[in-house]
Amino acid sequence: MTRPVVLITGGASGIGRACAHRAAADGARVGVLDLDAEAARAVAAELPGEPGAHAGAGADVSDGARTAAAVDGLRDRVGPFTGLVASAGIAPRGGIDTVTDEQLRSAFAVNVGGVVHAVQAVLPDLRSARAGSIVALASLAAFRGGGLLGGTAYAASKGAVVSLIRALARELAADRIRVNAIAPGPTATPMLGAADESENRAFAETTLLGRAGEAEELAGTAAFLLGPDAGFITGQVLHANGGAHFG
Repeated sequence: MTRPVVLITGGASGIGRACAHRAAADGARVGVLDLDAEAARAVAAELPGEPGAHAGAGADVSDGARTAAAVDGLRDRVGPFTGLVASAGIAPRGGIDTVTDEQLRSAFAVNVGGVVHAVQAVLPDLRSARAGSIVALASLAAFRGGGLLGGTAYAASKGAVVSLIRALARELAADRIRVNAIAPGPTATPMLGAADESENRAFAETTLLGRAGEAEELAGTAAFLLGPDAGFITGQVLHANGGAHFG
């Protein structure tokens, strides 16, 4: 069996970092890509596995050329990719009365364009193997709107991710490439940690389980979608939100 090689964007923190650790623990070689190159290399160095099994690099995923160049460098170190977790994202706050042009541009450039650019960068590997799995991070905000879960620009961009993965699942099916998304609810990450205590209580109260999710739980969901047990699943959104929304 070919050893998995997984690219994780936004892999230096939060859900992305947890996904990198889970993939490495499951035996994969991991390429960690993040806007913060130093942090990406630090995460790659802390992952379990033999020396040199993992590598980190920096790139702004909203820039297709820079993303492609960084992924090329990672491929040279860890090998052709068999999977992708597109986790890089930003969450601008603010409703329709205050959303700015820059917030709209940046939300769609990173949250949607970043998925497109990461897919484009690994697609030659997946097509060559006629196999592979792509997992993108959507959000509960795509289904319940913004509010506590993120502003207008964030919710709209994550809704676009849902449409994107369905289009890609149809487009790439002939190459036997599966494409799915995870829609997390409130999750204990640095992004959620920026909220104050009252907001965090309100986040927890949106779930039936009465708590935020853990990044490691979302990483387990991504591992399932990447792996063979999800071999007949494509074009789907897996809701991992503690019962905050029934997909």
